[in-house]
Amino acid sequence: MSKRLAVKKLAYIALFTVLIVVGGFVRIPVGTIPITLQTLFVLLGASLCGKTVGALSAVVYLIIGLIGVPVFSAGGGIFYVLQPTFGYLLGFVLAGLIAGVPKKGFWSRLGLNLLSIIVIHVVGVVYFYLISNFYLDISLGLSQVILSGSIIFLPVDIISATLSAIIANKVYPIVNK
Repeated sequence: MSKRLAVKKLAYIALFTVLIVVGGFVRIPVGTIPITLQTLFVLLGASLCGKTVGALSAVVYLIIGLIGVPVFSAGGGIFYVLQPTFGYLLGFVLAGLIAGVPKKGFWSRLGLNLLSIIVIHVVGVVYFYLISNFYLDISLGLSQVILSGSIIFLPVDIISATLSAIIANKVYPIVNK
C-alpha cells in the first residue's frame, strides 16, 4: 500500500470515528437505549471506504470511550463494558466488517447494511440480556429485551441502512477514484 493510500485510509478512519462520536450526541431518548445516528455513520464509513475503515472507526471509537472520554450514551471508562448497552457498540465493529465487504450497486449495499443491522441487534440483545440478568441482577425476559432493545429501533435502523446505501451508491465513485 502506498503512503498516500495509507494516509487517506487513516484520514477516513479519523473522519468516521468523529462522525460516530458526534452521531452519539444526536439522541432521541427511547427507554434504556437512545436512538442515535451512530449506526448510520458506521454503515456509511464501511460502505464508502471498506471493511478496514468501517471496523477500525468503530474500534477507535470504543477505545476512546473505554479510556474514559465520555462518548458513550452513559459516559465512558473501562467499566462501561458492564453496561447493558455495550453489546450494541461491539456490534458496530462487526457491522463495519460486514457492510465493508466489496460490492456494487444499491441492492447489494442495502443487503449488507441490513445484515449488519441484524448483527448489531443480535449482539446487542444477547449482551443486554446477559449483563442485565447475570451481572446487574435485573430479571428481564428475553422477549422483553428483544422488544425494548431491538424491535423499537428497527424502523430507524432500516432507514439508516437505506440512507447509507443511497449515499454510498452515489458517493462511492468520488471517494474511490
